[in-house]
Amino acid sequence: MVFEGKVWKEGKDWLIEVPALDLLTQGASRKNALEMVQDAIRMLLDKKSFTTQIELEKDGTFTLSAKDINALFSLFLKRQRIKHGLTIRDVAKKMNSSSPTAYAQYESGKVSPTMAQAQKLLKIVGAAKEGLQFKVA
Repeated sequence: MVFEGKVWKEGKDWLIEVPALDLLTQGASRKNALEMVQDAIRMLLDKKSFTTQIELEKDGTFTLSAKDINALFSLFLKRQRIKHGLTIRDVAKKMNSSSPTAYAQYESGKVSPTMAQAQKLLKIVGAAKEGLQFKVA
């Protein structure tokens, strides 16, 4: 799974954004900004040992991936659900499930969705409306 982002200089700071994760942070240098986005992801996942791989292009765009696809996808689901003002119960209803636990297991990373389920979840949490997609690397 690969997410796209961008890092750019604004004033004396370097800003860095990963739109699919609804994440924006900054650093004192480009290198520091890249470290800060990785730290923000670790903090949001509450996993100090979580590692990401970033491939930076010359134009300031980058791709972000991780070996732990479940954790990264669960963060993606949660951030998109919150961004679109949905509760776990709302998403469960849209999945035609009477139990919020069914969806919560995807968001916690305890259950891995199939590709078909992942595409359905993408639509339900509102990410598909913005043209956000993910690539499996």
